[in-house]
Amino acid sequence: VLIRNVKTDDSLETEPEKIIVSMELRKRADRGRGFQFNISDFDTMTALHIAQRNAVMRNPKASLLALCKQRGFTVAIDDKTPKNKAAVKLLTTIHTAKKEQAIQDAAPLDPVTAAGIETGKRAKTPELAAQLERYRITEAFRLEPDALIEKEIFERWDDGRGLATLKRADNAFGSESAVEARSRSELKYTVSKQKNPTLERRVFRRLLHYLNIDVNTGCGEFTYQDALTAWREFNQWRDVAEGISVPRKEPKYPARWASEQLAKLGLETSSRQSRSNGRKRVYQIKPDSWQFVTDLVQRREREVSHMPSKYIYNTSMCDTAQGAAA
Repeated sequence: VLIRNVKTDDSLETEPEKIIVSMELRKRADRGRGFQFNISDFDTMTALHIAQRNAVMRNPKASLLALCKQRGFTVAIDDKTPKNKAAVKLLTTIHTAKKEQAIQDAAPLDPVTAAGIETGKRAKTPELAAQLERYRITEAFRLEPDALIEKEIFERWDDGRGLATLKRADNAFGSESAVEARSRSELKYTVSKQKNPTLERRVFRRLLHYLNIDVNTGCGEFTYQDALTAWREFNQWRDVAEGISVPRKEPKYPARWASEQLAKLGLETSSRQSRSNGRKRVYQIKPDSWQFVTDLVQRREREVSHMPSKYIYNTSMCDTAQGAAA
């Protein structure tokens, strides 16, 4: 077994009681302190399951080795195994290219057929799986059903993992009324299955504020110290930091941590050395990344199922503002 690139996460809670408290705090932060709700037996069982999963995810490598030993296997660490990173990378590239081509070539599905495949009413063949994936992508990114799916879209989709990123961006940058409607809609589920869109909106907007990023334009820069300040603030109320990962220990590279949190909205960052800041490195959101995300949020909110191929603007609002100032 080759275990590579496994990241540990010490921010995950492993005590069921604290997980339940966090559920309660987040729900009241989302709906208001006076909001009344009940924690069911199902919620308690869910908290136990989350705690067990988090215990594993805190250190996946150690957990896997412990499980192997528990099952009766003899485990030995072989540090002399030859590195085959290049071969693994090549195989991954080939597999990804074949999968993307199959999706690209797949015939469009109508919503009814797609729903039937999703619910298991129709057997899923490789061809239908590719068609369903095409449907999901074009629906999520508001493309025409038979549109050419560009490479960046595949990268942002990330085998379906990117859908959560799109939803976080919807909450952070969508209209307040739309986010409030989503929060109310969540109340039909049991507490442990509910999301908190309104709270998530406040959390990410607070992050942008700490990082000196204008929530309307994406303009602004942050430093190592700004990112560290943001972590310290969130660390004080980690139980309600919906959508953001807050490590328990001060991050070794705060700016990297901040960039990872912005990536949860689909935003990419770049850096440069600033003379005015004592040649210290400053970070900013890439304008084309900001434009793509905010434009898509507007399209998803309007339910427009079309996105032009030229979805990245050549001139950002930051450039325009800087030009006007000059």
